Amino acid sequence: MLKIAFLFLFFVSPFCIFYLIKMAGEKINEISIVSVTVASIYIFSFVGTLPLFFMMDEYRVATGVTDRGTVLLTLVCSFVNIIFFLGGVIFVRKILQLRPLLIVSSKISSLSVNQSLISLFFLAFVFVILSVYIERIGEIALFTVVEQGIAEAAIVRSNMGNNLEGGGIIGITWFCIILDFC
Repeated sequence: MLKIAFLFLFFVSPFCIFYLIKMAGEKINEISIVSVTVASIYIFSFVGTLPLFFMMDEYRVATGVTDRGTVLLTLVCSFVNIIFFLGGVIFVRKILQLRPLLIVSSKISSLSVNQSLISLFFLAFVFVILSVYIERIGEIALFTVVEQGIAEAAIVRSNMGNNLEGGGIIGITWFCIILDFC
């Protein structure tokens, strides 16, 4: 019964999503914030449930993702997420009568000298902070997975956040705050 419900929702939902996108006044073949957001939600949280449900991903099965009910619930929640998002778009456009503003490239002005200098300062500041962080952690998990494998990369990834020595102004919290702020 779970298999039928999963397959029905998995294959019928794209038609429902397409219908809601049309109701919102969007065109599938045009890039917009709405179409990119719906495509991203669909690809990243919807499509991935198929191999999880049928246990095609050996790594996920080995790590304990074997409950089909939970995977079906994830699919339902992803579909409801898309429906609520498109429902909000339809509400704003049809009920509130608000239309998106078009950005015309001829109205975009170049940065002033001051704006360019400020942007360059912040970019250099973030680069310095990131360089100090990378120097302090020693290894980067992305490079470790290529060179040494997944098991070693998991340890390095954990160390990147948990084992940063020092506190106060040079601790991990301050690195995160500075990099998120800038």
